[in-house]
Amino acid sequence: MHMPIEFPLRPSSVRFIKLGNGGEWEKLCIRDDQSLRFGFQSGHKGQLEDMRRGDWNKIWNDWLDADHVGDAAVLRRTKSKATTATNALRAYYEDDGSTLWVTFYAGDLYWCFLEPGEPMPVSDDERQTSTRRVKGHWSNLDYRGVRLSRSSLPGDVNMVAMFQGTTCLVRAADKLLRRINGERTPEVEALERARDMLEESVKPLIGNLTWQDFEVLADLLMSGSGWRRVDRIGGTEKTIDLDLELPLTGERAFAQVKANSSQAQLNEYIREAGERIGFKNVLRA
Repeated sequence: MHMPIEFPLRPSSVRFIKLGNGGEWEKLCIRDDQSLRFGFQSGHKGQLEDMRRGDWNKIWNDWLDADHVGDAAVLRRTKSKATTATNALRAYYEDDGSTLWVTFYAGDLYWCFLEPGEPMPVSDDERQTSTRRVKGHWSNLDYRGVRLSRSSLPGDVNMVAMFQGTTCLVRAADKLLRRINGERTPEVEALERARDMLEESVKPLIGNLTWQDFEVLADLLMSGSGWRRVDRIGGTEKTIDLDLELPLTGERAFAQVKANSSQAQLNEYIREAGERIGFKNVLRA
């Protein structure tokens, strides 16, 4: 039985993981298996035994290509590859379930914790990969149930998706954790306070508008929503102040602008307008 994930999340570290070349394992891991699949021959019997013993020096040496010792440039590259592979394998194997793993899939950020335990080799894979079970399931939601779409994440969090390797620590981990935990940053809180103050300051100004100015304001609001004014504002037509069209669909609507009204007046206006004009949509500003 899986224990539910408790918020706020307080992982020991946050790591980005690329699920296969070109995301080849993303759907399998996130949608189908609720697993994390790992490369670097993590399912190789001999290497798995070395990981059990914690013999990371041997693993590093095994990844070092001794055939190119005479070429200094190639040697530097192979040493770098050996270090990358060893560090990745160690982070994966030694994770006791306290590391938060994140990846990007279908436009969203997904996160998970792993169940404690040893990796399981994938028997039918000649690349000798392995998998570990995810605790519960991969999630693309924050504490409040809001999708973690890439468009809603800070830029330095999204930048990790450009990492060329398999896994790395997320530098903007604090920002990402605040987002997943549903915590507002000080900058966002300051912005929301400023917005609330602006709204309260604007209300008295709107109350001082003339009826002509108020109709112009209503026109601007509708045009900003995609509606296009067909006829001039106001005029002698009793039930129409704005004659509107939605260009994309050809849908027609109209509005009568009132600074003050009531539900009863609105109901009467809708009835009268329907009889006189026959429009389906009545927009009240």
